[in-house]
Amino acid sequence: MRFLCPLIFLLLTTFSPAAAERIAVLDLRPIGADPTLALAVSENLRTMISQLNRFTVVERTQLDTILDEQRLEQTGITDDSQARKIGALANVDLILLGSLSQMFDSHTINARVIEVQSGEVRMAIKVDMPSHADFPRKIDELALGIGGASAPQADSTPPNLEGTYEVQGDDYVGEIHIEKAREIYLMTWEVDNSQTGDVPQTFNGWGLYHDGVLSAFYRGIEEPDNFGISAYEVLLGGKQLRGLYTNLGIPKVYGKVRFENGVKKP
Repeated sequence: MRFLCPLIFLLLTTFSPAAAERIAVLDLRPIGADPTLALAVSENLRTMISQLNRFTVVERTQLDTILDEQRLEQTGITDDSQARKIGALANVDLILLGSLSQMFDSHTINARVIEVQSGEVRMAIKVDMPSHADFPRKIDELALGIGGASAPQADSTPPNLEGTYEVQGDDYVGEIHIEKAREIYLMTWEVDNSQTGDVPQTFNGWGLYHDGVLSAFYRGIEEPDNFGISAYEVLLGGKQLRGLYTNLGIPKVYGKVRFENGVKKP
C-alpha cells in the first residue's frame, strides 16, 4: 500500500486573503457506500480543511444541534435551499454538501460549496478513488482544492517524526509514540477502545520513511496474533500523519481497512 506522489491539487477558484470565512461541512451522503465510511471521510475532510487555516470550520456537534431542531439529518440534505437554510442558522458564509458513492471497488466523492447568502455554487468537485489506498490523498486534494492551496514544493530534508501523535480512527482514539533508531522508527501505538467497549490495547511497531510515506508494521503486546500494517502520508513537515491501517492477524477483522488521522502534540 503506497500513496502516489506528487499530489495533484484542485485549483478551482481564487480566494482573497481576507478574514477567514466560516464554513460548515455536512456529512457526505452514502450512495451504495458504507455509511460508517462516509462519516469517517466527512470527519477527515473537516479536519484537513480546518488545518489549512483558510476557514473557520463549524463543529459537527453544533450542526447536529441545529439539525435536531429542524428535525433533519446531515446526510438527508440534498437540496441547495435546505443547505442554505442550515448555513444561515449556523451563521456561516459557506456550506459544503455532497455524497460518497460506491460502484464495485471504486468510490467517488461529489461535493459542492455553496455561498449561503447568494446561493451561488462557488465550486463543484468530483474526486475518484479506485482503491482504499487513495482515500487519504484524495481527501487532502479535495480540502486543498477548496482552500485554493498550491502543491507543496519537494523537500529533501526528512521530517522530524519523533514525538507523540494523538490519533483518531473510525471507532477509537489513542496515541502513537515514535522514536528513531538509525533509519528505523520504533513505534508504540496505544489504543483506547472505550467507544467500542473493548479493553485498551498496546501495539509495538517498526516503521520506515520514504518519499513522504511512513510505512509501519504493528503487533499487539497483549495479543501477539493481532497484527497489521499502516501507511501514513506525512504532512505539514511531520506535524500530521494521515493514512490507513489494515489488520492481518484476526480472522473476524482480517483485511479491514480503517482511517487513521494523527496530529503531533507540542
